[in-house]
Amino acid sequence: MAEVRSWQQIPASQLTGIEAFRKDNCKSCHALDGTGSGPDLTKVASRRPNDWLDKHFQQPEDIKGPPSKLSANETRGLITLVTQRDERGLDAWKKRAG
Repeated sequence: MAEVRSWQQIPASQLTGIEAFRKDNCKSCHALDGTGSGPDLTKVASRRPNDWLDKHFQQPEDIKGPPSKLSANETRGLITLVTQRDERGLDAWKKRAG
């Protein structure tokens, strides 16, 4: 039987969010579960409603520049990742980010 790699354990519902986090370079300003610098999205999300997260992911408040290039589906995936996270997904993220 083939070895299961850490990324293969990420729930499908979170893969879109992880890809969006990478695509939009969120790690330049945010951490995910303690990996990275800046406010940790896995902690901030528990204090913010989904509509605030959606707006922030489309146009971060502190960024003076063009809006995000994320699609609505990618934004929903990112919201799912930070609000309904699965520890397997975050563990796999940390292994890939480290």
